[in-house]
Amino acid sequence: MVLNLSGSSQLDQERDRERVQRDALDRLSRVHGEGGLRATLLALVMDGDAEAASAVWQRETADVPTAHGLREDVQCLDERSRLPTVEALLDRVRALPKAQRRPLLRSYRRNGCRCAAVSATARCPRWRRP
Repeated sequence: MVLNLSGSSQLDQERDRERVQRDALDRLSRVHGEGGLRATLLALVMDGDAEAASAVWQRETADVPTAHGLREDVQCLDERSRLPTVEALLDRVRALPKAQRRPLLRSYRRNGCRCAAVSATARCPRWRRP
């Protein structure tokens, strides 16, 4: 009798990925300030593999001390959880006072909306609320 250990290993890897993603979502659920929201939203909507996107993200988040940790958390998310995360963060942005929303929106408009490295999720009209 031969045991299939690769299935067990794959199951363990899947559980580890789910745990890492759950932990990342838990940390992202505590992001509420303008800088953290800016760093997280830009990381979510920009193509993480593109060198140009990375340079833009670093420039736009240089003043956010927690930016790199937030980007690492975003990179732990699978495609299914990205859109609901963007929507939840946008709800938090709407709750900010106008003066705090402005820098975030300017940053997104300056880079996210016109950057060639923006992901399909960011361009998808479904994530915009009517």
